[in-house]
Amino acid sequence: MAFLSKKKKLKKLQAQDQTVDPALVEQIHVMPQRFYVKTKKQRFGVILVVVLGILIIGGLAGFAYYLNQNLAPLSPQPVSNQSPTADTTTPPLAPVVTAPATSTSSTNTSVSIDLNQPTTTPTTTPGTTSPGGSIDLDGDQLTSVEESLYGTNPTRADTDGDTFLDGPELLNGFSPLGAGQRIGDTSLFTSYGHPDYSIIYPSAWQVQERDAEKREVLFVSDLGEFVEVLVIPNINNLPLDEWFSQTLPGVSFADATLVTINNTTGIRHPDGLSYYLVSPNNVSTIYFILYNNAGAVDEHFLTTFNVMVKNFFLTP
Repeated sequence: MAFLSKKKKLKKLQAQDQTVDPALVEQIHVMPQRFYVKTKKQRFGVILVVVLGILIIGGLAGFAYYLNQNLAPLSPQPVSNQSPTADTTTPPLAPVVTAPATSTSSTNTSVSIDLNQPTTTPTTTPGTTSPGGSIDLDGDQLTSVEESLYGTNPTRADTDGDTFLDGPELLNGFSPLGAGQRIGDTSLFTSYGHPDYSIIYPSAWQVQERDAEKREVLFVSDLGEFVEVLVIPNINNLPLDEWFSQTLPGVSFADATLVTINNTTGIRHPDGLSYYLVSPNNVSTIYFILYNNAGAVDEHFLTTFNVMVKNFFLTP
């Protein structure tokens, strides 16, 4: 209260006279600074400016690093005085296999199979696969399994040295174990006699007659793969091509091959694993010869199958 009364006196004196006694002024006390309440300053703007500044600086630094990495001069690569070496390794050639001729019309190619003379030695590549897919180490058209079956040399394409490959010799009726020998004069094959036909088969195989009439006969290898001969009645005496088309509607007759084998005529299936043969003078019976690989990945006896087919004869 003393402070307020003094202040009133001061104002009153100031109103009366603009001059104030210095002694009176010295008696006026001002509140110490620590008792004033400081006004809080708004710092949000400052913080925002600082953050933006940091982001801008960081962005500029990153951009400068990018430019430095991408625009740096490339180091020149040394130039070799040597020419590139060409790959002179010749890949092994697949065996040359003549595919059955096909036709896009209903007129198929007719193939006549000759058993009289062995073919000359064709060019083959050892270590490749046979036409059936199995390994043929010496390129003689016999698989390793067939080499074991007939006792031929699996690493020598011409076992008996007569200038003919082992496989073609068998296909043409000659033994690969002796020059000039017919397979009928050896123990490699055995002849099977049926009332309607005859056929040869490897002597090591087993014969299974599935019915009393012998309408289904199997020649079974030790691997379970077999060649089957079926005697099928052609009830309506249809021409073979018409019977084929009706019986196998999913197979294009234009892709099949007409064949003449000994005293029969017939059709070879496009897959090369089955034949449908008839007598030229009597189509009432169809002889179906099939190679079944028993679910194996490859056909181990494809050449053997073809040897058997080429030695199929109808009984006169």
